[in-house]
Amino acid sequence: MSTVQRLRLCARAMLDGSMTPSQVADEWADFFVLTPAFVAAHGTWELADLESDARLLRNGGVEDNPRLTEADRVYLTALEVALDSYPEGADLPVAGLPPKDSDITGPRG
Repeated sequence: MSTVQRLRLCARAMLDGSMTPSQVADEWADFFVLTPAFVAAHGTWELADLESDARLLRNGGVEDNPRLTEADRVYLTALEVALDSYPEGADLPVAGLPPKDSDITGPRG
């Protein structure tokens, strides 16, 4: 399973209530590190603003109250939309590096 698929799966599981943030942290703690990295590298300003409002990422998913706030839900929904822009199984491009199939022999015009 690709990283994008796992991020999408965890976001969906929290939105539909099949997993709490604590369960996601126990199952795949990297979600709480990779999600902000995805947003920083590939997200929009709007998604970054939603991320700053969401409580979900502040404690790595581990909190006394496992319920998602409305801001968490809005953020996870927007995150899902952003992740959906990547086809199933696609690797995330690394920020600052050209795509694998690009021609890097000279300046682009």
